Amino acid sequence: MNRVIIVGQKKTAKIALLRSLFEGVTERSDGDDNSGLILSNVPLSTRYYSCNLDFMVDEYDDSKEWEDWCEEILSVEALELREAINGIIFIFDFSSKSILQDLTKLSKVYDQIEQDFLLRNKDSIQWEGIKLAVGFSRSPVAQQLLDEVYDASLEKGIELVDLSIASQENAYGEATGIRRVKEILETCSWPDVVKLR
Repeated sequence: MNRVIIVGQKKTAKIALLRSLFEGVTERSDGDDNSGLILSNVPLSTRYYSCNLDFMVDEYDDSKEWEDWCEEILSVEALELREAINGIIFIFDFSSKSILQDLTKLSKVYDQIEQDFLLRNKDSIQWEGIKLAVGFSRSPVAQQLLDEVYDASLEKGIELVDLSIASQENAYGEATGIRRVKEILETCSWPDVVKLR
């Protein structure tokens, strides 16, 4: 199974992101309570393979609940879940006052997933799952904060995609925004695929 957790504060664009990536994925909206929502068998196809993805949506209210969520997923009881997922997509608002601390907590989750993976797979050198933070902004954000968030993500090995950027390509011809998120999903090493060539 190909499983991804998509998590963010309530009323962040988790469902909107999934709708942008996959046509007809759900009738729900980001205004609904989507904590615990599972979207199963979402089709993903490239010219090389096709597969189905399961997205497990989770939400939290504030920094304390985010801390609790991270502690819960780091617990011994959540080992089976950590072993079953192929990535976590963290959705956040750049204007959040706690974003730098939130990324630090997320980094600890990714580190534990990688450690668990390496203990099970002695011949591997790293976990090849999705480590993605997707940011957007409801209001203008200072460039200094944007730079700090980008730097913190890079330092922690988390890819950051900014959905606030209107362009789908940067000056170097690389994908940005929603196009980059789709590219990340398409290039992940999914365990359960049907090869087309």
